[in-house]
Parts: sequence; C-alpha cells; structure tokens
Amino acid sequence: PSSFDYDVQTQQPVDRWKRAELNHACVEFVAPTEYMVRPPQPPVYLFVIDVSYPAITSGKRFNYPRRSQPHIEQLTHRE
Repeated sequence: PSSFDYDVQTQQPVDRWKRAELNHACVEFVAPTEYMVRPPQPPVYLFVIDVSYPAITSGKRFNYPRRSQPHIEQLTHRE
C-alpha cells in the first residue's frame, strides 16, 4: 500500500526498506510507562517448526532441535 511509503507525522515520503516493522520478522515495541497497567511480564517464546514433507525428507526437522538447543538454553537462563 502507498501508506508504507509515506510518513503521515512528518508528511514526507519514506523508503519502506528502512522501516524495521515491514522488513523484519521480529520487532520490539517499548511502551512508555503511561501505557503500562502492571509490571512487565516475562517474555514468551514461540518456535515454529516446519514439518512439511520436504522439510522432513531433507532432515531439517531433526536438525533444528539439535542446533537450536544451545540458543534456547541461553534464553531461559537470562535474568
């Protein structure tokens, strides 16, 4: 849509490829304190694993848990 190429606040055209929320799968929005009604909650992680036929036959389905385990352990041990 054309609204992706225009910033209504500055009323200037923008490059949509410089907008993180349009180009990255993970975007973090930090809410100011006036929007918080309770203390911040611990993060929730969701992992999506491709279990399609091509993924299983290529071995990706079995490779993913083994390769991601060290990263998951790092996430769970953060303070």
